Amino acid sequence: MWKSVKDNPMHVAIGIALIGIGIFLVGHDQYFRWPPHSWLLPVVNDNWTGATFIATGVFFLLWVLDKGRSVRWNRALVMVATFLFGALSVYQFLHWIGLGTDSMPWISNALNTAFVIYMARKSDTEDHGGGRFE
Repeated sequence: MWKSVKDNPMHVAIGIALIGIGIFLVGHDQYFRWPPHSWLLPVVNDNWTGATFIATGVFFLLWVLDKGRSVRWNRALVMVATFLFGALSVYQFLHWIGLGTDSMPWISNALNTAFVIYMARKSDTEDHGGGRFE
C-alpha cells in the first residue's frame, strides 16, 4: 500500500484536495451567492456538487491502491478532476468579480487545475498490463 502511495504522490494529493474541497462544499450550503436570484445558485450550493468532488477524490485514491492501475481509468479521472477544478476556479473568479471584495480562493483552485494538467502531461499514456477498467 505505501509503495503505491509513494509511486503516485500527485494522484494522492489530488485525491485528498478533491475530498477536502468536497467536504467544504457539502458543509457550506450558502457558499456561493452570485449571481443573485439565479437558477445556478441552487445547483452549485447543492450537496451533490460537493459529493461529486468527494467521489472523484475517493476514486483517485482507489486508483492509487489498485494493483491494475488502468491508464484509461487514469485518463478519465484526470479529465474529471481538471473539469471540476477548472469549473470551480472560473466560477469562483466570476463570483469574486461580481461581488468585489468577497473572498474566493480562485487562485489556489486555478493552481490545482494547473497541477492536474501538469500531472496529466507527465503521466504514462501507454497501457503496460491488463487493467480492470478497459
